[in-house]
Amino acid sequence: RSLKGGLHRSRNRPNKMSRTVSATMLQEPSHLVLTPVMGEGRDSDGQKATACMQEQPVWPITEDIQDLLDSHGVSTEMLDRCKDRELEALTPSGSIGDPLTANVRGLSVRYLLYLCQMKRNPRSWFQAVALLDAYCRRAQADATVEMLPATCVAVVRLVKKFEGLDDDGSRWLVHTQGMAQYLTSAGYEVPQLTEEKLSKHENDILKALQWRLDFPTCDQFVTMFVTRFNLITGRTYEASVALVEQQAIFTLLRIYSNLEAMSVHRTSCKLALGLFCMGLVWAALLPAESCRPKEATRETWDAIFVQGAQAGVVPACRLSDEAVAGVICALKAATNTNMDDIKSATADAIAVLGAVLA
Repeated sequence: RSLKGGLHRSRNRPNKMSRTVSATMLQEPSHLVLTPVMGEGRDSDGQKATACMQEQPVWPITEDIQDLLDSHGVSTEMLDRCKDRELEALTPSGSIGDPLTANVRGLSVRYLLYLCQMKRNPRSWFQAVALLDAYCRRAQADATVEMLPATCVAVVRLVKKFEGLDDDGSRWLVHTQGMAQYLTSAGYEVPQLTEEKLSKHENDILKALQWRLDFPTCDQFVTMFVTRFNLITGRTYEASVALVEQQAIFTLLRIYSNLEAMSVHRTSCKLALGLFCMGLVWAALLPAESCRPKEATRETWDAIFVQGAQAGVVPACRLSDEAVAGVICALKAATNTNMDDIKSATADAIAVLGAVLA
């Protein structure tokens, strides 16, 4: 397949899943933003915010709601396809698996951020990290530490092409030098690179990834969950959920840059689900108890939640029991999962967050 054909954007790609990370958001906050969000929840009569907020085993996806999900590019079929695509992309093609240690991977992730910012496209960082991980798991012995300077530059260049951004005409080879010098000083034998070798390596990456670059990322899953949740609930909690999304993206920036937090592989979907659930708790739309795994006592869970969120107290939910039941049903429908998976994802996200804050 030709390069042009290999990078062609699929027509089934959701048109509302554009990156929510801007250059401003990539400026790391002075502290991790996970604080309770006050806002809407009940109407002026003190009743539940909407008539559809009723306790039921599964939130009914009516034909009208399904049409809304389809029109926003976040149908249930698309969500399931993204989940399957992520698992497919991260399945090693051989027995070697990921050749990068936690320290080397952390260096690579930070270098990808530097390259994305240098190329005035910082929102592509999550996509670049996804491509790097997928390539390292599928390329086996070809994904060596010595080739990381070329790999990082080639990955960012591929992302830029995939997103339809015109090349600014600047040379790419010069951007391999910083990382090459660092690895050389650390004892690695980094090969001398040329523009031709860089282009060949880019082609090798495409072949290893079978010419598919549409890997779903953690920020995409967060955006999908938020969009689906708002549409399913009739935008009842849209203001609060918008802050939940922003907070989740800030948290992801910290997690992606942390060596210990990223040393254990977690799927983007699971991490996004856990952060979204934590955000709903801190937005006072869900009680922390609703996300507690069976194996954790309430006291232990509250202590872990407080420690992971670094807030000192467990937020109190501001909704009625009936409204909470509706939010839980909407959460399951929005993420197309069950409560066991939701509780597991929340516990995992708290563990990751604890590593970041340690």
